[in-house]
Amino acid sequence: KRAQDEVLQTTRARKNLPKLAHNEEVSVTFSGLTFSINREHFEKVVTLFDRQNQAWQSKEEREAGFASSLFCLLARYDTLQGAGLQAALQGSVFDVLLMLYGCNLECFASPLNCRYERFFSAFPDTDASFGSLGSFFDHDFAQGGCYQANPPFVARFIHAMYDKMEQNLSSCVEPLMFVVFVPAWSETLAWKALRESPHLQEYVLVDQSSHYYTEGTQYRRKSSKRIASFNTSVFFLQNEAGKGKWRIDSHHVEELKRAFALDPAIAE
Repeated sequence: KRAQDEVLQTTRARKNLPKLAHNEEVSVTFSGLTFSINREHFEKVVTLFDRQNQAWQSKEEREAGFASSLFCLLARYDTLQGAGLQAALQGSVFDVLLMLYGCNLECFASPLNCRYERFFSAFPDTDASFGSLGSFFDHDFAQGGCYQANPPFVARFIHAMYDKMEQNLSSCVEPLMFVVFVPAWSETLAWKALRESPHLQEYVLVDQSSHYYTEGTQYRRKSSKRIASFNTSVFFLQNEAGKGKWRIDSHHVEELKRAFALDPAIAE
């Protein structure tokens, strides 16, 4: 309780947010450690937290719970700075996937970069309070659905993701589709496995010079725009039932490429 109170006292209360400038940072401090988050993302995690936590007995209890959860979340992701945080797709790409396929679940996200309120993430212990469904690798996809996957850009990790997807695409009887975004590292075994997948229905190559990503550290930046540093491969993996539910044609491909090419400052 003392720890929660201390964190709460050093976090700007939600009711004071209107006094902040658009890009001004909100800070949370505990035991001498301070972490910052920009206003836009602070408001986002407040919303995510409130949607997942509605059983507080009092306003004070809710505020203390939020403050502690936010501190732990920022502390966890701050430790990743040495290894880097993967870039995220920009919102216009998510919008196209949602419009064309009803795709609204991310296989690899965090409360700080997710597009939707439910997502899979690497750290359920800190992320569940903000909507995480747990690890992608622990989930059973037997119920089907359409999922977006923008994994950490590590060849071994991508191959492990592919193995998990193939297992589920082979066993699931419900319509199932994964839309996978990875660097066009054609020399790696992971890329070759995706390209040669028996479930591959469409492959799209997006040229480096014509698309953007969003910075992995967007929650600490004033600008999150990032020009792609490599060509991007997009793989549409479907099981038999998925082929019947989600048709992929040249119009869809062009819509996706246009969304990727939009300047995030304009697209958002």
